[in-house]
Amino acid sequence: MSYHNIPASAVQRLTNAQGQTAPAGYHYMPDGSLMSDADHAARYANSKVLKSFILDTSNIKIIGERRRFTITGDGIFSLEIKDESNNYYNFVTNKFQSTKARLGNKTVFDTYSGNIAFPAAIPTTDTVNGAVSSGVKVVMDTVVANTMQVGDKITGNAFLDANDVTVAALNPDGDNTSEFSLSTAVAISDGITLSFTGSNQYDIFLFSEQGTKHADYNEVRLADGSLDINSSTGSNSNLLQKVIYQTLDVRLILSASSPNAVTVFAGATPTTKIITTQTGKSIAKTPFSIPVSAGATHSFRIDKTPDISDTFVFVTRNITSATAIPGENIYPAVSDTDTVNGTTTEGIKVVMDNNVADNLVVGDKITAPINQDTVSGDVTGGVKVLMANPVAGKMSVGDQVTSASAGLLNTKLITVVELNPDGDNVREFSLSSAVPLLEDETLTFTPKCNRSLTTVAALNPDSDNVKEFSMSQEIALLDGAALSFSNQMNFSWGLDNIDGIVSGMLPLSGNLTSGTLISPYEEAVIVAQGTAQETKIIKKSVKAVYGAAAKPTITRDSATKALSYTQTGSVTFSKQQKLVLTGDGVKVLGRGPSQISSLTGWDIELSDVIVTVTKPTAVTTSAVSASTSVPIDNADGVMDDVSTVSSINMNAAVVDPTVTTIGSYSGASATLTLSAAQTLEDGETLTFNGAGRIITISGNVEIKKVGQIRSDWTGSLFFDLERFITATDES
Repeated sequence: MSYHNIPASAVQRLTNAQGQTAPAGYHYMPDGSLMSDADHAARYANSKVLKSFILDTSNIKIIGERRRFTITGDGIFSLEIKDESNNYYNFVTNKFQSTKARLGNKTVFDTYSGNIAFPAAIPTTDTVNGAVSSGVKVVMDTVVANTMQVGDKITGNAFLDANDVTVAALNPDGDNTSEFSLSTAVAISDGITLSFTGSNQYDIFLFSEQGTKHADYNEVRLADGSLDINSSTGSNSNLLQKVIYQTLDVRLILSASSPNAVTVFAGATPTTKIITTQTGKSIAKTPFSIPVSAGATHSFRIDKTPDISDTFVFVTRNITSATAIPGENIYPAVSDTDTVNGTTTEGIKVVMDNNVADNLVVGDKITAPINQDTVSGDVTGGVKVLMANPVAGKMSVGDQVTSASAGLLNTKLITVVELNPDGDNVREFSLSSAVPLLEDETLTFTPKCNRSLTTVAALNPDSDNVKEFSMSQEIALLDGAALSFSNQMNFSWGLDNIDGIVSGMLPLSGNLTSGTLISPYEEAVIVAQGTAQETKIIKKSVKAVYGAAAKPTITRDSATKALSYTQTGSVTFSKQQKLVLTGDGVKVLGRGPSQISSLTGWDIELSDVIVTVTKPTAVTTSAVSASTSVPIDNADGVMDDVSTVSSINMNAAVVDPTVTTIGSYSGASATLTLSAAQTLEDGETLTFNGAGRIITISGNVEIKKVGQIRSDWTGSLFFDLERFITATDES
């Protein structure tokens, strides 16, 4: 970081770049601003200015670091550094102490440089008082508030040393000051010593002294509007402040997984490779090896060599609500039907023939059948109409009435007001407005739900009838009416945090349609299709990811010192999704270096990647004489129609036979059928090629930039087994 330079003798001009002349007693500065001669003399009389303060303010390693600082300019300064325990840095002993210390009243001519020795974080210790077999609560010998803080990393046994387990809460139940809780359940033995290592904060104060000034203040703010003091330069006072955080180590965990939890990969167990580093640093090429064991009775075949595009990370974000795109048909198709069981004349509750949970969901659009009947006798005035058939089976109160003939019925909304209004004629009903009608004129009755959006509000609303549901508004419905239900489907959905999500990422959830991606929405028409003048006209488009009007929220965890960014907004999917998605936690997968960097802030490269398979072996359980049927003690890793087999008694001069069938196999012994007859000894060892139960992914990983471990990312980078491995279940 550096200040904007200020000339040693600030240049004065009577005219500016536009040729304007300064008033008497004023002049123009090089940046075009107008300044009084008196103010200029007062400010630049001594020309003592601290021009820049150069210091690496990136996070300090937990093991400590030595940082060099440089101050440029001319003048006198003092430098003071405090840690979060209010200890002061002693520039003579290069240690922090409780009594106040500083680098005081030093003179700089051009440059002044020095070093600051930031110490390693010193762990505290305490002894476990009572074994923990499961759960997250641990009782210690002493008051936990004296030895740990929330967010401290815990070490002390094999699991704790190999994983990022932290202090979640002190005295979690409020009844034992010697108890704390873990971020992850861990078995811990009684009497072992646990170590607790926390983060630290160093506040750095540069004072200009004895008439010296700082360069002009240049303020920089973060995306949420808060002040970024490390990027800001200069000062309007005699104090310039910076801050450095000492954070816990972060870990990149290399592993392998089936992101879609495909059944044939069930039980696959990878051995992870962990690389420990520090946020903001880089890691040179580091070799890795990840053995992956298939589940019992499962086999692996290698289809190709993976690269960085075959890896992924994921974060979990929460769907808030559907976001309607103007003009979008959010009820594109009828999803189910059922029949009304009993006429509904008022209210919002409807009883159906079947359990409503089997045919509809909350939010479904409801439509009902349209009926017709003919007028029996001319209507020349009034609102009462006599029909050819009983009206109770043809219409409901609120139905819109239209006619196949041109007339007043088709020029305005006229509805059914009452059936059998005088109680003396079951074929009579009344209209909301008087219209003339002709004998035998055909009238059409359209239920209110077909013209006014009506949706399913609740299933079994009173919890006493599984065949009942409620509607969003009162609708009269006929007994026996076949209702149609259309699921609400939306392309765009609100998300609690869109930070790092970009177009092309893969969302996964049980309620998401398979094959959905995060991608822009586009409504287009093709003009003059198939001709040289063919043109695509975009009528409407929506971005794949778009934020809300509010600024993002940026917070720094008081315990870990890690920054987190939250930006509410919306994502657009490549396929419409059902309303049931509302409230779901959705995994968002990022593949390849660009998407991985966007989600995590880590820049990762892979090289020299290879995948090898461990060749399975088995022993014959009886002799075989000129037969294709071979009994073996263990078929683990053998894949029919893929695996070939060799042994000492098989003719090496011919092609190795292929396993065509694995019979009587349930995870151990089996009888193989081979593509060619063999003569083998009892107890003969067979070796299988082409597939196996264990594969090993190896290569080199280089980390160009180490980001943070965020609350919704564990630090794991997975090889996507689905993209380069064929898995089978041979049982």
